[in-house]
Amino acid sequence: YDRVVLPTVTVTADDATVVNWKLRRDWASIFGGATVESFTGPDYSGFGCGPDKAIDQTLGNGWGSDSIDENGAHITPEIVVKLPVSVNVTEFGIDPANTCGDDATASTKDYRVETSGDGTTWTVAKEGTFGNADRGRLNLVAPTAGATNVRYVRFTMLSQQLVAPCSGPGA
Repeated sequence: YDRVVLPTVTVTADDATVVNWKLRRDWASIFGGATVESFTGPDYSGFGCGPDKAIDQTLGNGWGSDSIDENGAHITPEIVVKLPVSVNVTEFGIDPANTCGDDATASTKDYRVETSGDGTTWTVAKEGTFGNADRGRLNLVAPTAGATNVRYVRFTMLSQQLVAPCSGPGA
Protein backbone atom coordinates (compact mmCIF):
# COMPACT_ATOMS: atom_id res chain seq x y z
CA TYR A 1 0.00 0.00 0.00
CA ASP A 2 1.11 3.57 -0.59
CA ARG A 3 2.61 5.33 2.39
CA VAL A 4 0.76 8.48 3.40
CA VAL A 5 1.70 10.70 6.32
CA LEU A 6 -1.20 12.54 7.93
CA PRO A 7 -1.23 15.00 10.82
CA THR A 8 -1.00 13.49 14.29
CA VAL A 9 -4.35 12.63 15.85
CA THR A 10 -4.59 12.41 19.62
CA VAL A 11 -7.44 10.36 21.01
CA THR A 12 -8.20 10.15 24.72
CA ALA A 13 -10.23 7.46 26.49
CA ASP A 14 -13.38 9.61 26.62
CA ASP A 15 -12.96 11.10 23.13
CA ALA A 16 -15.50 10.27 20.44
CA THR A 17 -13.23 11.41 17.61
CA VAL A 18 -13.58 9.36 14.45
CA VAL A 19 -10.79 9.27 11.92
CA ASN A 20 -11.44 7.63 8.59
CA TRP A 21 -8.51 6.20 6.63
CA LYS A 22 -8.52 5.25 3.00
CA LEU A 23 -5.96 2.70 1.88
CA ARG A 24 -4.59 3.14 -1.61
CA ARG A 25 -2.86 0.24 -3.31
CA ASP A 26 -0.42 0.68 -6.17
CA TRP A 27 -0.97 -2.58 -8.05
CA ALA A 28 1.71 -1.67 -10.62
CA SER A 29 4.44 -1.36 -8.00
CA ILE A 30 7.17 -3.98 -7.63
CA PHE A 31 6.45 -3.74 -3.90
CA GLY A 32 2.82 -4.68 -4.59
CA GLY A 33 3.81 -7.75 -6.62
CA ALA A 34 3.91 -6.33 -10.16
CA THR A 35 6.62 -7.45 -12.59
CA VAL A 36 8.04 -6.16 -15.85
CA GLU A 37 6.73 -8.53 -18.52
CA SER A 38 8.63 -6.94 -21.44
CA PHE A 39 10.17 -3.72 -22.71
CA THR A 40 11.74 -2.32 -25.85
CA GLY A 41 15.16 -0.80 -26.16
CA PRO A 42 18.39 -1.62 -24.36
CA ASP A 43 18.52 -2.84 -20.76
CA TYR A 44 20.29 -0.24 -18.63
CA SER A 45 19.87 -2.22 -15.39
CA GLY A 46 23.65 -2.26 -14.97
CA PHE A 47 23.54 1.52 -14.61
CA GLY A 48 20.59 1.47 -12.18
CA CYS A 49 18.17 2.53 -14.91
CA GLY A 50 16.50 -0.76 -15.81
CA PRO A 51 12.80 -1.18 -16.58
CA ASP A 52 12.04 -2.19 -12.98
CA LYS A 53 12.83 1.41 -11.99
CA ALA A 54 9.66 2.50 -13.78
CA ILE A 55 7.58 0.76 -11.11
CA ASP A 56 9.62 1.23 -7.92
CA GLN A 57 7.46 4.08 -6.53
CA THR A 58 10.27 6.63 -6.45
CA LEU A 59 10.57 9.80 -8.49
CA GLY A 60 14.34 9.74 -7.96
CA ASN A 61 14.78 6.61 -10.07
CA GLY A 62 13.54 5.87 -13.54
CA TRP A 63 13.63 3.58 -16.53
CA GLY A 64 16.17 4.64 -19.13
CA SER A 65 15.55 3.70 -22.75
CA ASP A 66 16.35 4.99 -26.22
CA SER A 67 14.26 6.08 -29.18
CA ILE A 68 17.11 5.28 -31.60
CA ASP A 69 18.65 1.81 -31.79
CA GLU A 70 22.31 0.94 -32.30
CA ASN A 71 21.80 1.13 -36.10
CA GLY A 72 20.26 4.61 -35.99
CA ALA A 73 16.70 3.38 -36.62
CA HIS A 74 13.77 4.86 -34.67
CA ILE A 75 12.23 2.64 -31.99
CA THR A 76 9.25 3.37 -29.77
CA PRO A 77 10.06 2.81 -26.09
CA GLU A 78 7.38 0.77 -24.35
CA ILE A 79 7.09 -1.28 -21.20
CA VAL A 80 4.55 -3.96 -20.25
CA VAL A 81 3.81 -4.45 -16.55
CA LYS A 82 2.05 -7.55 -15.26
CA LEU A 83 -0.08 -6.89 -12.19
CA PRO A 84 -0.22 -9.54 -9.44
CA VAL A 85 -3.99 -9.95 -9.92
CA SER A 86 -6.68 -8.56 -12.20
CA VAL A 87 -7.97 -5.21 -10.93
CA ASN A 88 -10.26 -2.36 -11.86
CA VAL A 89 -8.13 0.72 -12.53
CA THR A 90 -9.13 4.16 -11.28
CA GLU A 91 -6.00 6.06 -12.33
CA PHE A 92 -2.46 5.76 -13.62
CA GLY A 93 0.39 7.67 -12.00
CA ILE A 94 3.02 8.84 -14.51
CA ASP A 95 6.10 11.04 -14.11
CA PRO A 96 7.27 11.95 -17.63
CA ALA A 97 10.57 13.48 -16.46
CA ASN A 98 13.97 12.65 -17.84
CA THR A 99 16.00 10.34 -15.62
CA CYS A 100 19.26 8.42 -15.37
CA GLY A 101 21.45 11.37 -16.32
CA ASP A 102 19.50 12.18 -19.49
CA ASP A 103 18.72 15.81 -20.26
CA ALA A 104 15.21 17.25 -20.59
CA THR A 105 14.98 16.16 -24.24
CA ALA A 106 14.40 12.62 -22.92
CA SER A 107 11.16 13.58 -21.10
CA THR A 108 7.94 12.00 -22.36
CA LYS A 109 5.62 14.28 -24.32
CA ASP A 110 2.98 12.16 -26.08
CA TYR A 111 2.12 8.83 -24.49
CA ARG A 112 -0.33 5.94 -24.67
CA VAL A 113 -1.42 3.60 -21.88
CA GLU A 114 -3.07 0.33 -22.89
CA THR A 115 -4.60 -2.35 -20.70
CA SER A 116 -5.25 -6.04 -21.15
CA GLY A 117 -6.74 -8.92 -19.22
CA ASP A 118 -4.65 -11.56 -20.98
CA GLY A 119 -1.54 -9.78 -22.35
CA THR A 120 -2.69 -10.39 -25.92
CA THR A 121 -5.75 -8.23 -26.58
CA TRP A 122 -5.15 -4.53 -25.78
CA THR A 123 -7.44 -1.55 -25.21
CA VAL A 124 -6.24 2.05 -25.31
CA ALA A 125 -7.02 3.26 -21.79
CA LYS A 126 -5.50 6.73 -22.08
CA GLU A 127 -3.56 8.84 -24.54
CA GLY A 128 -2.27 12.27 -23.77
CA THR A 129 0.47 14.86 -23.77
CA PHE A 130 2.75 16.05 -20.99
CA GLY A 131 4.40 19.45 -20.87
CA ASN A 132 7.33 20.97 -18.98
CA ALA A 133 5.22 21.61 -15.86
CA ASP A 134 4.39 17.88 -15.60
CA ARG A 135 8.01 16.77 -15.16
CA GLY A 136 9.33 15.67 -11.79
CA ARG A 137 5.94 14.89 -10.26
CA LEU A 138 3.39 12.13 -10.33
CA ASN A 139 0.59 12.99 -12.76
CA LEU A 140 -2.62 11.08 -12.04
CA VAL A 141 -4.57 10.32 -15.21
CA ALA A 142 -7.88 8.48 -15.31
CA PRO A 143 -8.50 5.81 -17.94
CA THR A 144 -11.13 6.59 -20.57
CA ALA A 145 -11.58 2.90 -21.46
CA GLY A 146 -10.22 -0.51 -20.53
CA ALA A 147 -10.42 0.02 -16.77
CA THR A 148 -11.95 -3.31 -15.71
CA ASN A 149 -10.31 -6.71 -15.21
CA VAL A 150 -6.85 -5.33 -15.97
CA ARG A 151 -3.90 -7.70 -15.52
CA TYR A 152 -1.41 -6.03 -17.90
CA VAL A 153 -0.55 -2.38 -18.49
CA ARG A 154 1.50 -1.21 -21.48
CA PHE A 155 3.02 2.29 -21.45
CA THR A 156 4.36 3.67 -24.73
CA MET A 157 6.37 6.88 -25.10
CA LEU A 158 5.19 8.20 -28.46
CA SER A 159 7.35 11.35 -28.53
CA GLN A 160 9.73 13.43 -26.47
CA GLN A 161 8.94 16.82 -24.95
CA LEU A 162 11.88 18.66 -26.44
CA VAL A 163 13.82 18.27 -29.64
CA ALA A 164 17.57 18.18 -29.20
CA PRO A 165 19.15 21.28 -30.75
CA CYS A 166 20.99 20.75 -34.02
CA SER A 167 24.58 21.86 -34.34
CA GLY A 168 27.31 21.66 -36.89
CA PRO A 169 27.31 22.24 -40.65
CA GLY A 170 23.90 22.60 -42.24
CA ALA A 171 22.10 23.00 -38.91
